[in-house]
Amino acid sequence: ARPAGGWVERTVRRWGWTQKSGERGEGARDEDGGEEGGAGGAKPQAAGGGDGVGPVIVVGFGPAGRAVAEAVQRRGGEVVVADLNPRSVLEARDRGLRAYVGDASQPDILKLLGAETAAAMVVTLPDHRLTVAVLVEARAANPSLAVVARARYRRYAELIEAAGSWAVVDEETQVGVKLGEELERLMTPRETTSDEGDEDHADEPDAKRDEPHGDRADGDGSHCA
Repeated sequence: ARPAGGWVERTVRRWGWTQKSGERGEGARDEDGGEEGGAGGAKPQAAGGGDGVGPVIVVGFGPAGRAVAEAVQRRGGEVVVADLNPRSVLEARDRGLRAYVGDASQPDILKLLGAETAAAMVVTLPDHRLTVAVLVEARAANPSLAVVARARYRRYAELIEAAGSWAVVDEETQVGVKLGEELERLMTPRETTSDEGDEDHADEPDAKRDEPHGDRADGDGSHCA
């Protein structure tokens, strides 16, 4: 297995991935030292023309990976999972998913997952080094593969995007946005409408709301005595 640290960052620079397009930048060189054609700036089409042909590969089957798999299944898509934790793989299989124990940064595992014909890949790993390693190898297997990746820390989002992810979910920023929304909701005064007031009175007993009627009933009783 290749080490993930400095090798990953050197490989990213060598492949010359552009940050926004997910394609190789102009002047990038291939493995034989030849010069590749310049990128046009637009993102390449997903495998199968983006029409859902092939599975969606989910790398990492923790809470984030499970949520992604459920979203794909709701849309009728096929999911294949890779995780290093055998228990997570068993859980994925219990959910009826194809799942394998393995390191998705390894070419043989990517081939097993079907990266060459996959519709898309979602990398949910919290470690940015492992994420970049997966992205580099996935791009080597399928340069047009649509990829979305998680960035645990905002400072690594650019590196992950440069490694070939079409979109990066910046966890720190997303949490900040959600916290702000919740704070705004809690600090917004709750207004009581007239309809709500009527509903509150509707819960009161009839005798309490119609006291004069109750007085007449008591009077009738005393005459009978």
